[in-house]
Amino acid sequence: MELPLSCQFAGKSWTANLRQGTSLAIPLDFDNPQPNCFGTSPARREPWRGHGFVGSTAAGGSCNVDVIQYIPHCNGTHVESIAHILDAAVPIAGVAPTGLLLTQLISVTPEPWADCGEAYSDCSLPGDAVITARQLRPVIQRGVEGVILRTLPNSPGKRTRDWSQLPSTPYLTWDAANLLVQLNVHHLLVDLPSLDRGDDRGQLVAHHEFWQVPPLSRKASRESRSAATISEMLFVPDSLNDGFYLLSLQAAAWLTDAAPCNPIVYPLHSPT
Repeated sequence: MELPLSCQFAGKSWTANLRQGTSLAIPLDFDNPQPNCFGTSPARREPWRGHGFVGSTAAGGSCNVDVIQYIPHCNGTHVESIAHILDAAVPIAGVAPTGLLLTQLISVTPEPWADCGEAYSDCSLPGDAVITARQLRPVIQRGVEGVILRTLPNSPGKRTRDWSQLPSTPYLTWDAANLLVQLNVHHLLVDLPSLDRGDDRGQLVAHHEFWQVPPLSRKASRESRSAATISEMLFVPDSLNDGFYLLSLQAAAWLTDAAPCNPIVYPLHSPT
């Protein structure tokens, strides 16, 4: 049975089948290689033990009860609120959208920083690879609520990559983050460990610009976009074409600045 949905966008009628969704979350395997960044410990689990009980059927317990050690920002697919860079508490559970979002998937090959002619900070090096406003401006459709960036080449190794072992990882220029703000994109999803350079001396240039928080500030301003979200460390399979989708972000209801999420996308089709 199909669950069809129709909508109007960009002067066209679009339909989606809500039974044909694809998850962009990287499954977190506690017993095998898993993604990681910033040199942190991998996520792990162990049976809970207490009061004469062991939470493992293999160890003689009546049921399995795991204790999970997990860092949302470093151990897998997650979504962040503006509280990631603020002193104030803005729990992700209070801002993550619960409905379907009109979203555009864009594939982009990061270009050399030395050739881009855009802004970031004095920590950028000529050999860095960046995603630029120049690349995004011609393809982003005005009116979408979310943008998903798939970086090329799209190696399956992203599912288990330890990003801290690489000399550098691609990141967004200030201009790219500013373009997303100007286009009123409120939900940004990337297959990278961060919008920002891995070693940027704590400046988080792209995060600050996307959320409209003054550089190096820990305080929101009247212009800050407190309802915007950033999702990182996802994986977009090659089976999905660039284009328009409905997105269900599916964030865990955590009262923290970040939480695991399971983004589900549903392709939008236009008969005209």
